[in-house]
Amino acid sequence: MDEDRELAVRDWLPRTAALLVGALALATASIAAYVGALHQPAPRDVPVGVVVGDQRAEQVMAALRARTDKIKPIRYDSPQAADDGLTTREVYAVLTSGPDNGLRLPSRPSQSADHHAGPLLPAGPARIRSRESDSAVLRTHVGSAP
Repeated sequence: MDEDRELAVRDWLPRTAALLVGALALATASIAAYVGALHQPAPRDVPVGVVVGDQRAEQVMAALRARTDKIKPIRYDSPQAADDGLTTREVYAVLTSGPDNGLRLPSRPSQSADHHAGPLLPAGPARIRSRESDSAVLRTHVGSAP
C-alpha cells in the first residue's frame, strides 16, 4: 500500500514542481520586462529638425542641447527637406525663424489614423507662432521674472 502511494506521489510531484517553477519564471520575466521598459519613461533625443543656415533656430537648438538631452537637432539643407522630414515622420517638429517664426508640427497625429480622420484634418504642417505673451507665460511658469 505504501508503494502505491509512493508511486502516486512520484507521478504528480515532478509535474507540479515544473509548473510552479515555470510560473515563477514567467512572473519574474514579466516583472523584469515591466521594470526594464519603464525605468526611465521621460523622453530623450526627440528629433526636431532645423534648417542649416537658420542662425536663430540653430542657436536655440544648441542652447537647448547644452541644457538637456531631451531634444536632438536634426539638420536639413533646405526648408523643403525639413518639411519632407516632418511629413515622413523623421522628426516630430521643425524649428524655424524668419517671417513664419515658430515650431512647425505635423497637423495629423499619424498616417495610420488617416482613414479614421478623413477630411476633417487639414493637410500640411501646422504652425505654432511665438508671441511675447507666450514667452511671458512661459517665464512665469518656469519661475523667472517676466
